[in-house]
Amino acid sequence: MTTKRTMARATAALTSLAAGLAGAVALSAAPAQAAVRPSDYGFQTLAYATRVQGDGPGVQSGRTAFSWLECTRLTGLNPSNTRSAHEDIAGIDLPADNPQVQVGAAESTSRTYRKDGDVGTVSTNKIAKVVLGGAAAKITITGLTTEARAWADKSGKLRSSAIAHGGVSLQGATGNPQLDAALAQVSNPLSDLLSNIPLDGQSIPGLGTIYVAHTYHGVHKTYANSNATVLRIVLEGADTTVTVGRSWARINRDMPAGVFQGSGYGIDIPKVAGGVAHVGRLANQPVGCQGTQGKVRENDLAGFDPGHTGQLVVGAISGQAWGVQKRTGYAKAWTQGRIAKLVLGPLTVEGVVGKATVTQTSSGKIRKSATFSIGRLLQDGKEQGAIPDPGQDIIVGDGNGHDLAKLRFGVKTQTKRAIQITALRIELLEGVDGAPIGTVIRLGNARTAIKRY
Repeated sequence: MTTKRTMARATAALTSLAAGLAGAVALSAAPAQAAVRPSDYGFQTLAYATRVQGDGPGVQSGRTAFSWLECTRLTGLNPSNTRSAHEDIAGIDLPADNPQVQVGAAESTSRTYRKDGDVGTVSTNKIAKVVLGGAAAKITITGLTTEARAWADKSGKLRSSAIAHGGVSLQGATGNPQLDAALAQVSNPLSDLLSNIPLDGQSIPGLGTIYVAHTYHGVHKTYANSNATVLRIVLEGADTTVTVGRSWARINRDMPAGVFQGSGYGIDIPKVAGGVAHVGRLANQPVGCQGTQGKVRENDLAGFDPGHTGQLVVGAISGQAWGVQKRTGYAKAWTQGRIAKLVLGPLTVEGVVGKATVTQTSSGKIRKSATFSIGRLLQDGKEQGAIPDPGQDIIVGDGNGHDLAKLRFGVKTQTKRAIQITALRIELLEGVDGAPIGTVIRLGNARTAIKRY
C-alpha cells in the first residue's frame, strides 16, 4: 500500500468527522447598547449548541455555535463590537456515522452590560428543535433555551441566575422498534419519558440515557457563577455523551494586577474539507480571570480516532494552566498544550508540547516567553533527525514526487501583553487522492495574556 493512499484515508477520516459536525456558520450582529466602559469586575461567558465527548477512542468534537467572551473588565461588549460574541448554525446531526441526535437551527450570544447601577454578563443559547431516536426519530423537543447571568448590583453584592427550558412533542412512531416498544408501555409518553425525567436521567432503549434542564447558580466571596444545560444524552453502547444547549457566566472581583486571558489545548482542527466543519480545540484549559491561585489546572482526553480507520489517530491530549496575582501588582501566568502522539498517514509525531508564559512585575513591566518541544518526528516509521528551528517549514512527500503536507514548527505570535505558541502546524497539500486541500491541524497550543481590561 502506498504512502499516498494511506494519507488519503487519513484525510478521508477527517472528512467523515466533518460530515457529522458540519453546519452553515454565520456571524451576525445584535443591536448596539451602551458605550464600552471599564468596571471593577472581571466577566467571563460562554454558550454553545452542541458538544460531543467520549471516554474512549471515538468521535470528539469542539463546540458548535460557540460564543464566548474571554475575561474582561469592560461593560457594553456585545455582538456588534466584539468578535466571537455571537454565532449561529443552520443545523447538525450527531454522531456522524449514525445520527441519533438531530439539532435544528441554533444561536448563541455573549455580552456584558451596565444597567440601573448593575454591571454584569449574560450568555444565551437558543435551539429551534432537537429530534431524538435515530434517522427516523419523531421525538421532538422544541424551543430549547438556556440563559446564564452573573452580575453585581449597585451596592456591590454579587448575584447570579440560570434558566433552561424547552417544549416537547411526539410525532408518531420513531422507526426504532425498541424505542417504540418503550413508548407504547406508558399511557402518557411525553409526561413519563421526557417532561418528568428524574435528576439521575431516564433510560430510553435504543437511544441511551437522557438528562434534561440542569441549572446551577451560586455566589461566593470573590465570584458568582451560573450554568444552564438544557439536554444531555449518553448514547447507548457508544461511550459518547452529547451535550445540547449550554450557557455559562461568571463575575469576578479582587483582581489587583489585571485580568488573565488565554488557555492551553492539545490540538485544534479548525478547518476540514474546505472549512465546512469545525472540529475545534480539544482538552482546552483556560487560565481564568483571577488565575488559578497557584494550582495547576488540567483538562485531559484519552485520545480519539475519527472514523475508526486507524489512519488519523490522536493519542493522549492535555491542556494546562497556572496563574497567580498579588496586591502589589505582580502577576504571572502560563498555559500549556500537550499531545502524546499523532498518526496521520505516513507521518507520526510524538511528545508535542507548547508553553506560553507572561509575567508582570510590581512596577507594571511585562515579560513574555514561549517555548516548544517535540519528542520524535517519523515518516514511514523512520525517525527524521533534528527538529527544525522555530518558524521553519519542511515538506512531507510520498517518495513519488507528491507533496502531502507542510509542517511548520514553533509558530509564535505576540502583542505587548500577550504571547501565543503552536508547537507544530500541519497543512495538507495538493497531490493526495480525495484529501481536503488546506486542512490545518495545530498541535501543542498555548496562549497567555495579562490585560488591564
